[in-house]
Amino acid sequence: MKKAVSRACLWFAAVWWGIWFGGQLFNALMVVPYFSANPPQSLAEWAQLSSTSLVDFVLIFNPLWMVIALAVSLALGWASYGDGRRWALGSLVAGVISLLILAAWMSPTFARLMDPQDVTISMIEVQTTLYRWTVANWARILIEFDGFVCAVLAVSRP
Repeated sequence: MKKAVSRACLWFAAVWWGIWFGGQLFNALMVVPYFSANPPQSLAEWAQLSSTSLVDFVLIFNPLWMVIALAVSLALGWASYGDGRRWALGSLVAGVISLLILAAWMSPTFARLMDPQDVTISMIEVQTTLYRWTVANWARILIEFDGFVCAVLAVSRP
């Protein structure tokens, strides 16, 4: 039973990684250029469009679910993983790093940038911070791609 639950959690993580990575790639290519086109006005417009649904979306779609699934999978199936263990661990590490980047810096920074009431932040600071956020977003996406590949490789092991 443990082995079956472990395998199901691993499969869940691999599928969720694929959905998450695809969504983040779409976001970086299609959405980020929209809200970063003419800061701070474009950020304020984006905040008005997404204010009601963004929190719900982030609570449902985030790397936490992959981290939990991978941790449960490894805890229950550690002995049965064989050489797939390193791939599952790599995926778990990528998920933790992604989650920490999102929670510790990217989400709070983006929330601050979208706040039209924040007059303490200058135009130059908005543009510089948005540029840094965009670069960090691409770095995070690369980490997430690694997590996805590691999960797929872990699933492909018997």
